[in-house]
Amino acid sequence: MKQYLCVIESETVNRTTTYGGFCVDLPATVNSKSTREEVMEALQEAMALALVTLQVDLGRDLPDPTSRPEDVDTSDMEAFEFVHLCPAPVDPVSLELNFALKRSGLSITEVARRMGTSRNAVYRLLDPTYHGHSFDSVRRFAEALSGQVVFKVDMAEASAASAV
Repeated sequence: MKQYLCVIESETVNRTTTYGGFCVDLPATVNSKSTREEVMEALQEAMALALVTLQVDLGRDLPDPTSRPEDVDTSDMEAFEFVHLCPAPVDPVSLELNFALKRSGLSITEVARRMGTSRNAVYRLLDPTYHGHSFDSVRRFAEALSGQVVFKVDMAEASAASAV
C-alpha cells in the first residue's frame, strides 16, 4: 500500500492540547482531535475517502505519493511532525456500490426511499471504510438502482494477492 506524507500539528490553549493534520498529496484534513493517534486514524480514513472520490467521482487514477518534507511550507507551524501514512483499507463492496450509484444517476435520497431505509443507512453502505455489508443490504441497494448483484470469486486474483 502506498504511504503518503502527512503533517500532524498540535496546539495548546489554556493547557488543553488539540491535534490536527493533513495529507500533503491528497485533499484530506482532520481537526480538533484529542490525541495524535486519533488524528492518524482519522487521516487514514480521510485519505481513503479522498482516493475513492478521485476514482469514483472524478474518474482519475490514484496519485502516487510525491511530496517530501522539504516541499512543505512550515513557516506558520509551531508544533508539527511529518509522518507517512497508508490510507485506511477501502472495502471493495463500498467501492462497487459507489460506482453503481454514480452510473445510476440517482440521488442518495432516492435510493434510500426505494430501499425503505434512511439516508444514513445508504451513506454507511457507501462509506469506503465500512466493512459490514450484509448480502441482503447489497441486494436491496442493487434493486433500488434497478440492478442485480453478481457474485464472483476470482482465484487468479486471490492467488496473486496472497503471494504479496
